[in-house]
Amino acid sequence: NAAVSDQHLCSFYSENTLFGMGNPLLDISAVVDKDFLDKYGLKPNDQILAEDHHKAL
Repeated sequence: NAAVSDQHLCSFYSENTLFGMGNPLLDISAVVDKDFLDKYGLKPNDQILAEDHHKAL
């Protein structure tokens, strides 16, 4: 039974346990010039999902 299994897992972990899955979030704030933004196809005050061409950052 899935409910019993979930209850068992909840009782197994303490209330101070943090569990995460998926892609981590990373916030980067930097002062750069327009040429730098243009080089990586970025806009000022924007957010992106990093792609292969951002690896050099």
